[in-house]
Amino acid sequence: MKRRHYRRPNSCLICLVAATLLAPGWLSLAAEPSPNKLTEEDKAGGWKLLFDGTTGRGWHAYKRQTFPTNEWLIEGGWFHCLGKTTGRLGDDLVTDAEFDNFELEWDWKQLPSGNSGVKYFVSEKTNNPLGHEYQMIDDDRNPDAKAAQGKRVTASLYDVLKLDRPAPTKPPGETNHSKIVVKGNQA
Repeated sequence: MKRRHYRRPNSCLICLVAATLLAPGWLSLAAEPSPNKLTEEDKAGGWKLLFDGTTGRGWHAYKRQTFPTNEWLIEGGWFHCLGKTTGRLGDDLVTDAEFDNFELEWDWKQLPSGNSGVKYFVSEKTNNPLGHEYQMIDDDRNPDAKAAQGKRVTASLYDVLKLDRPAPTKPPGETNHSKIVVKGNQA
């Protein structure tokens, strides 16, 4: 993840989704090339760093208390999903802190045919990490992007809302930048 992240902690968890049937390393979320840091201005503005670029501090596997080192690797300032246990609890990374109103910015990339997402308003009181999902997918190669009349393409609210126009994304392996802003009941 990059630069600015969340402010005003309170009520929801953020979850990095490991989707099914994908090659290892399909999702990467990054910090700057050097460890991620907030400026004094960022700190004064209430920003909270979620990923330091070197450790899993602040993250755990869904329904577990520890960072899932068998499922995720941190290397070169990026989170990498290893794809070892895809489809089971533990694939999804969840923030330790909870948030209500927030802004999240992150960089991401994935391999051809990749499929992932960032979920928010997730609760570990349920059996599955359900929540609103910002979809991140290879729109050209992954068949799931063709399903649901445009409600499963990159930047859509997965399976709920389609975009007015396609999101400008870079090819697999290149870095994309995304942002979610939640204010009250609006995202």
